[in-house]
Amino acid sequence: LDTETTGLSGGAGTMVCAYGIAFVEGDELVLEQLFLRDFGEEPAMLHHIARRLAEHPVPVTFVGKSYDRHRIAARLAVHKIKAPGLTDRHLDLYHVIRRQFGKEWPDSRLRTAEERLLGLYRDDDLPGSEAPAAFLDWVRDGTGPVDRVLEHNRLDVLSLVALLGVVTGAPASGAGAGSLRRGARAFLGSPRTARGAHLPHKSQLRLSRVQLGGDTLL
Repeated sequence: LDTETTGLSGGAGTMVCAYGIAFVEGDELVLEQLFLRDFGEEPAMLHHIARRLAEHPVPVTFVGKSYDRHRIAARLAVHKIKAPGLTDRHLDLYHVIRRQFGKEWPDSRLRTAEERLLGLYRDDDLPGSEAPAAFLDWVRDGTGPVDRVLEHNRLDVLSLVALLGVVTGAPASGAGAGSLRRGARAFLGSPRTARGAHLPHKSQLRLSRVQLGGDTLL
């Protein structure tokens, strides 16, 4: 689970403009991206998020315990939507990475973990800190690069899936690690099939399915 918001400081006035969710369904990984095209669509988007949280009650995030969960809870509260909490069982990979590698690495950022554990380097990625301005520019006059916001979000979510495979016991070195890194690079680069869908009240849901192959990712 990963979010993009209209501000980084938090508070009830900070809205979530995009959600990225991934979950396993059979032998496939389903990736959903929800984008707030209009402020009036937020209730429909939140109802969908509430359903997904009920279906998958253990979220995996990166800095989600200190950021994402509070933004989601605040927006649910504004619209008086009941949903499972993000506090009881919540795997925040930031704390896992920091505990395992904090003394060895210069920092515990997601990008650092991608580079050091997966051998992945993002090219021309829009920093998450620029997402608020991009979204607000898009709402105001249609000029904001929201396509880059969604691509950044997609990569964040898929990266969490690959990193989860590493921190839960995949090999850190040797042939197995090479297989993992190659699989992760292919996995993050090109979903094999895609399909579109829509939420009620016009809220947009972009959904892609990525076929899992071998034992490299989960």
